[in-house]
Amino acid sequence: MSKTVKESLKLAIETGKVVIGSKKTLENLKRGKIKALIIAKNCPERIKKDFKWYAKLTKTLVYLFNGTSMDLGAACGRGHVISALGIMDPGVSDILNLTKPQEESENA
Repeated sequence: MSKTVKESLKLAIETGKVVIGSKKTLENLKRGKIKALIIAKNCPERIKKDFKWYAKLTKTLVYLFNGTSMDLGAACGRGHVISALGIMDPGVSDILNLTKPQEESENA
């Protein structure tokens, strides 16, 4: 994840509304409240499959984080692992412009 995306992620957490954790993120994704989804590289396949399915149904942006859940936790300024998080409101962050739809990031 580039420095710009890390900075945007921290800004979104500070000024917007971000849901952290796979259970809460999936619940809000099913309700259509998530604008962008960030998934760690080592997120379990069954969970990743659910995220991708509901993201496709709700036309939600998906960003596949190029790092482990520990790296994602560190990027968020947390001392624990984060396998996924959902951006509900980016605040003053430009994170929605930096995330690519899932289809594009898989082909990149």
